[in-house]
Order: sequence, then C-alpha cells, then structure tokens
Amino acid sequence: MNILRLFACSTFCLVLLHVNHAMADTTPAYYLKQWVFDATGGLTTSTGYRNLSVVAQSSPLGSASSTGYRNYPGFLHSVAAEGNLLPDYNVSLTFAGTGSGTVTSFPSGIQCNVNCSASFNSYFPVTLTPSPDQYMIFSGWSSGGCAGTDPCTMTLTGNTSVTATFDRDAEHAVYIPGAVPGSGTYYTTLQAAYDGAESDAAVSAWATTYLENLVCGQAKSVVLKGGYDQTYTSRIGYTTLDGVLNIRLGKVTVERLKVK
Repeated sequence: MNILRLFACSTFCLVLLHVNHAMADTTPAYYLKQWVFDATGGLTTSTGYRNLSVVAQSSPLGSASSTGYRNYPGFLHSVAAEGNLLPDYNVSLTFAGTGSGTVTSFPSGIQCNVNCSASFNSYFPVTLTPSPDQYMIFSGWSSGGCAGTDPCTMTLTGNTSVTATFDRDAEHAVYIPGAVPGSGTYYTTLQAAYDGAESDAAVSAWATTYLENLVCGQAKSVVLKGGYDQTYTSRIGYTTLDGVLNIRLGKVTVERLKVK
C-alpha cells in the first residue's frame, strides 16, 4: 500500500483500491471501495450498518486497508484510502477507407479525424463513437475487439489498437426521385443515372466532386440538378464533374454543375 488518495464527496464516495489475495497468492486484485454517509454525517451502507462495503471486481476476495472520517451534516466528507489505482492503457486509433469522419471517446480523450491515441484508466469501459462526414458512411471497426458499425465499448486489459474505416457513400451518390416521395432510385455514378433515366427525368447529384466522364447519347431530355446535400433535401452548393461532359444526342439541361 503505497499511494494515498483523498476524495471529497457529500453523501457517496467511490475509491479504487489495490487488494492482495490470500497469503499464499501475492497476485494483486482490484476492488471498488464504496462509502455512503447517512443524514447525520455518519459512515453507513445501504443496509444501515456503520461499516464499509466492498464490491469485488475479481476473486477471491482479499483484505483492504482504508479509513472513513465522520463529519457534521452540511460539510463535505473526506475519505482516505491507501492503495494503487488500476493501471492506465493506451488506445491507438487508425483511420482507413476512401472517406472521412471523426471518432470521439467516452470518457473523453479521443476526438480526431486522423490517426491519434489517448490513455485511459482500465477500470472504466471506453466507448468509441464514429461520426462520418457528409457524403460518407462509417464502414466498420477492425481489431481491438471492435466490430460492426455501432459505437464500440472496450474493457481495457492492455494497450489496444483499433481501426475505423470511413468510405464514400457510393450507393447513394446520384438520385432520381420517384412519383411518390421516397420511392426514387439511387445510382453510384452520373453515367449510370443518365442511362437509367426516363425522358424528362430529373437527375439529382451531391454538392461534391464526381471523378468520371459523362456521355449523353440517347434521344431523351434529362435535367441534371446538382448541389444537393447527402439526403437530397437541400441544395447547398455545386456539383463538380472532374471529367468530360459529352452531349451527343437528345437534350441535357444542367443546374449547379461545374465541369473541371
């Protein structure tokens, strides 16, 4: 027992203690020590006994050394405990994929959109939450015990590396609305949308850059409407075609389109 920790609280105190196993086993175990004070300032537990309660985080239960100090009502109570807090471990975050986004942690420590790392105490679970940028999707976690696309909660037992993959939302890159709201069709490219469009259709595109050539060679009339946000509900800028626009046949009307 070589660390003295002082905690101030009003009615409820939590302290992490280092506790040894039985005499024959010197491997350290860790416990959550809990103090609850009654209305008169006395040290108590939820069952009313004036003693300390120990909630084991590993077994077998060992012995601990700690002291509770009585105080008058209305004053802060101080609890002193001798012991070692659980160790800190490092979480390293790597970004992958064709897109971009931000990952934040709880407890705080990580909030970044490029490779980064932070240190966390191993008693508290660490939750990583992804937030893709506009026109991007979060494709999932890998390594570090994380998987899927939901926020990842980790219990640290050592230094941990996690990869977060963000990609461009290619499946919804171009949209042709249907006759009924919500019944439209999505396309991955401007060319695919033009080829699939009926005559007099409106082809909606995001306010981002499309790396492709667009060849319009069908006997039909199409309106290409650029500048939309990711949900196709607002027009927030211009669509950029980084390639060639070739109109060979039919009629193509463009709105908010820049050809680079």
